Amino acid sequence: STLQKAVDLSTASRGDKIVCLPGHAETVSTATALAINKAGVDIIGVGHGALRPTFTLDTAATATITISAANVSITNCLFAANFADVTALFTLTTAKNFKVSHSEFRDTTSSLNFVNIVDTNATSNDADGLEIMDCDWNGLGAASNTTLIKMDGTNRRLTVQRCSITHAATTDAGLMIIAAGKVVTQGMIADNVIRLTGATGATAGILITTDGTTNSGAIVRNLVQSLDATSEILVTASSGF
Repeated sequence: STLQKAVDLSTASRGDKIVCLPGHAETVSTATALAINKAGVDIIGVGHGALRPTFTLDTAATATITISAANVSITNCLFAANFADVTALFTLTTAKNFKVSHSEFRDTTSSLNFVNIVDTNATSNDADGLEIMDCDWNGLGAASNTTLIKMDGTNRRLTVQRCSITHAATTDAGLMIIAAGKVVTQGMIADNVIRLTGATGATAGILITTDGTTNSGAIVRNLVQSLDATSEILVTASSGF
């Protein structure tokens, strides 16, 4: 009775839906324990609050949920970090149009924490169409470069909407760090609340850091807070957003 077994029994691109019932709980302890590799599968959690299906990453910082197929969605689940500086909750390879919505990402303590929620690979367009919608992240860890999205490749059609993001990292970029030489185009980042409770300097961008000048898209109607009092900027200057 594991999500992995249900994924294994699915057929790609047929519209299969996996329903995780209230009270379902699993631990993910390695980088291969939960590999979602069937295209077009929708994973739907049923329940509210503590009854939501819960997936706890433990045992190693490299524990992660791997998404390696297109058009996968996850809805209404709780994901918890129970190890120090878990590198990424979701690791994306060939994962176009991955969507996570109405879910919560939770650090157990300041030393049992996620560093990134989504980490893409470096191949261009492998994470096109990434969507994070109506999600909450209460990040307690102060690990360097903590951020919602670690964008290691050039991708387009990123959407982050109606999310509440709080974390205690002492560095900037609460929403996304774009790797050197990479860009994000056709982005829509709207109606989010982002609080950096540990960052005291924002010269690199409270929301996004990038060295690209050809990023594109809209960043609108977001409420943003950091501890910096003198040099706040939302995004690295001349980014293109």
